[in-house]
Amino acid sequence: MNEGCRETICARCNHRDVCSYKNIYLAYVENLSKFHSDYFDDISFIKWSEPVCKFYAKKPEINLRDDVRL
Repeated sequence: MNEGCRETICARCNHRDVCSYKNIYLAYVENLSKFHSDYFDDISFIKWSEPVCKFYAKKPEINLRDDVRL
């Protein structure tokens, strides 16, 4: 089985370095993903979506090289 690294919303959050909920959130997502993949009945009709953290604040995507004007 291919075991890869899954990116969560924590990777692009402004609070990721100081977040007190990050470990709980990541454990929840891991358990939810495991439950969804290990569930013995066919649940393909249920859309799996990542839970949304109410404290999520998207990091601004700024490329300083594009902002430099000569």
